[in-house]
Amino acid sequence: TDGTSTGSKSVVVSVGSYTRHSLGVSIMANNSYGTITLKRGETYFYSWTSTMALSCQLTSPNNSGIPIAGLSATIGPGDSFYPKPGGSVTLTVICTDDIKTVTAAVTIKSGEG
Repeated sequence: TDGTSTGSKSVVVSVGSYTRHSLGVSIMANNSYGTITLKRGETYFYSWTSTMALSCQLTSPNNSGIPIAGLSATIGPGDSFYPKPGGSVTLTVICTDDIKTVTAAVTIKSGEG
């Protein structure tokens, strides 16, 4: 109002449907989920993906809580993520969105030959 006349305006707000994406993570070694077995001295390649995560960490029996910036790496003998002869190592990716935490793991076994 300006003291002598009154006016009004209306606004129409359209609300579309909102789809919440789920927090998720996956990890593979040599393009396989689960467990792989290496030949002696063979390198392996791990890769991981996440959706809706604010932060992710990579852990193994030898290393814990390493923030990961990349999505993949090639691992060879002598690396801390490489299994000892006759042993195995499990790589686990842990991701969070500050409310929920999800994990995914892959196991790499050292073969005999």
